[in-house]
Amino acid sequence: MFDSLNDQQKKAVEICDKNLLIIAGAGSGKTKTLTYKIAYILKNNLAKPWEILALTFTNKAADEMKDRVANILDTSIDNFYIGTFHALSLRFLRQIGKKYTIYDKHDQEMLVKEIITYLNLDKNKFQPSKVASYISKIKNSSNLEFPTKEFERIYKIYEEKLESNNAVDFDNILIKFIEELKNNDKLRQNFQNQFKFILIDEYQDTNNIQYELIKEFYNGDNRIFAVGDEDQSIYAFRGANINNILSFSNDFLPCEIIKLEKNYRSTKNILNIANTIITHNKTRIGKNLYSDISGVEPVIKEFATNKDEAYFVSNQIKNILMQNDNSSVAVLYRNNNLSRIFEEYFMQFGIAYKKIGAHKFFDKKEIKDILSFIKIAYNEKDDVSFIRSIGNFGGIGLKTIDDIKKIAIDLNTNLFIAASTLTQKKYAKVARFIEFVKILQKKLEFGNISECLKFVFDEVFSDKNFYRQDIRQSNIDELIEFAKNMDIESFMENASLYDYSQSIDGENNLSLPNVSLMTIHAAKGLEFDHVFIVGLNEGILPSLYQDSVIEEERRIMYVGITRAKKTLYLSYYLSDFHNSFIPSRFLKEIAVNKTQLKRYRIGETINHKDFGKGIILNVKEKPLELKVNFFKYGLKILTENDIF
Repeated sequence: MFDSLNDQQKKAVEICDKNLLIIAGAGSGKTKTLTYKIAYILKNNLAKPWEILALTFTNKAADEMKDRVANILDTSIDNFYIGTFHALSLRFLRQIGKKYTIYDKHDQEMLVKEIITYLNLDKNKFQPSKVASYISKIKNSSNLEFPTKEFERIYKIYEEKLESNNAVDFDNILIKFIEELKNNDKLRQNFQNQFKFILIDEYQDTNNIQYELIKEFYNGDNRIFAVGDEDQSIYAFRGANINNILSFSNDFLPCEIIKLEKNYRSTKNILNIANTIITHNKTRIGKNLYSDISGVEPVIKEFATNKDEAYFVSNQIKNILMQNDNSSVAVLYRNNNLSRIFEEYFMQFGIAYKKIGAHKFFDKKEIKDILSFIKIAYNEKDDVSFIRSIGNFGGIGLKTIDDIKKIAIDLNTNLFIAASTLTQKKYAKVARFIEFVKILQKKLEFGNISECLKFVFDEVFSDKNFYRQDIRQSNIDELIEFAKNMDIESFMENASLYDYSQSIDGENNLSLPNVSLMTIHAAKGLEFDHVFIVGLNEGILPSLYQDSVIEEERRIMYVGITRAKKTLYLSYYLSDFHNSFIPSRFLKEIAVNKTQLKRYRIGETINHKDFGKGIILNVKEKPLELKVNFFKYGLKILTENDIF
């Protein structure tokens, strides 16, 4: 059963009598190790399926883990607790009778916007999206310190509104569950006694709230197994705390650390560069990735302008696809604004591509509009969904909605109840809306969700041109298909958490075309045959110059490099026609080490990215220059830039 594991993986699987931190380098088989560990525990009767808790960050990771465990053991996974921090916390909350509507990012921003208007604050100074992001940052840091008194007022009213709307944002799902555990000794002890083994994936990405939740589950008798890689901790902007993984061996005693260093993804040449880069970081446990896979040297290129860079990358990709149209190719960058020029050149070269991290499915207008009706029928206290749904119902203007808001304030109640008090004669359309929601509530109680979604579309949206466009109609059809065989509870959970997980994971559906444009953050967890990391300039990557963040910037570079399986291109430009640039310091770190690592000899056969195989006839050391007779292209003089 465990013959396919290497020695270090096998050791990590078999240790079950102490807490364990598995430092799993990129491409080292961490998911395989984690799933085999679950299988090992069950096969040796160390725990029942419901006594194992496996926490992940994405739906994709949770589903992969479930499938692998089911295949290894050839058993059902219905009794397993494998899922994301948020999904499992929500599940546990519902088990103890706590049911909430979940506000996604857009809902949060709408609520914040209402509060800013109510407080008559400057909308330029207090932008809803930035305020909502800052609220999330404060919660994830567990540090309720506010920059201004106005911000403190916004936060206070925001939390009060969530409470009165019987709603939670994504951060509050975990906060609410932790509060239940802290305030109920018996409940906390029940969970601690139930879960003999707690496994955590991507431990380097945990924030302070997630760390606190893990500590609440731990009682010293159960065992914590964490898998992660401090060198891939790149989510500080989301609140991830690298100190959680660095201090694991002190937090959970007794503890052992095992390192998975054999990489099954990338060539030796690519890993040499990755190792070179990351050794410049001081804040790390340390490891050295190695591989049995041979390949060509990564290419480092300088360009006069960003247009020259985009032209070269497009031309190289065209050649790669001509040689093998099944190759997977990624163009990675630090910031999304670098993608535009590549999209322009891809169109000129006729390269089909997908841009990852654009609009997520549940953020689309047509999806949010239909879901708002399901949400208000599910939870009448949900004022945000009330405003969106009544606004789409037809014939009900802003003046009427303002009247309903005033009544809600006077009666100290929610908008749905306030609207229900209006006379049918004066507010006939509002009365029809209330009646429609009550019909939908009955349907949710006795019908299936797909039928309810179709009912909302047919009754409210089918005669509106916007929703009948092919692209919108196909999205609505996909939503109806998504809801098949779900009850209302599971649908609300899946619909609310799906895109939250996707925003961490990048994209689940990486189908054709084979060329992807994305940020390095979006690429984490993915792999490609050929990777181009572009815009490697000071001020872009690294994007900041403070010493406190340079190590995270270097980790971002490391993550980008370790996405590549076969070939890696690193490039920078000197001008974008507005500004001048210098190359990233990370390229200098690579170049110094590469000169030390590689010594070329006369008579040696090399394999060049463009010219294929050739024999070195002469070597000039400084500056490095090779005279090579290529079998196919004849005599060429290669400078350092041509070689690397």
